[in-house]
Amino acid sequence: MTGFNNNTVDAFTGDAFVTGEPSSADITIGDVSMTAADSLVILTSNYEPNNDLEGGDITITGEGNFGLGINARNFIGTGGTVFIDARGNLNAINSSIQTTALTEVGDIVLLAGEAVRFDGTDGSRTTGAFASIATGGEDSTGGTVRIEANNLEVLNGAQIASLVSGTGQGGDVWLNIRETARFVGDNPVNGNPSGAFSNIELGGEGQGGDVRLQAANVEV
Repeated sequence: MTGFNNNTVDAFTGDAFVTGEPSSADITIGDVSMTAADSLVILTSNYEPNNDLEGGDITITGEGNFGLGINARNFIGTGGTVFIDARGNLNAINSSIQTTALTEVGDIVLLAGEAVRFDGTDGSRTTGAFASIATGGEDSTGGTVRIEANNLEVLNGAQIASLVSGTGQGGDVWLNIRETARFVGDNPVNGNPSGAFSNIELGGEGQGGDVRLQAANVEV
């Protein structure tokens, strides 16, 4: 199930292997690119899980043909939606999850039994979760970014954002963290801070959304 339509072609590249017996519940993704309108990306290690297997982490590296991470953007119409449910940790390392679009922006929902972690590491790639109105969008509606986990780490300039670069209503950022939320460090290349945002960008017009954080502890 890929969500591609309109005569587009699914492309799976890179090394793959099949073993007779599963050895881990971990999932590692380089790139996912689904740019058809109203596409849907679902990643889960919780569907009918084999509890005898170790792991359950989902890691996004951006180390694929596109160098992005999960791309459900659409710069000519409606964006996609991303839903990720990790039994353990959800990691986005030097990579991003994006549903930014020209018109209706899709939501991003990230669930983890343990921690959600965004780490910009060396600053060479945009890192974080973005459900924003693209430049040129008119009377658009931003997407909501919702994260639920035990812990949240946003490091080295990574950002969680629903921004307005065109015109319209920005989406909300909802962070429901049962233990500790950490926003630490700047991007080592451009100096952008780690954080969570819903605001109007330079050249944009409209109204930003809400940023709501519920956590037992916050570290900045």
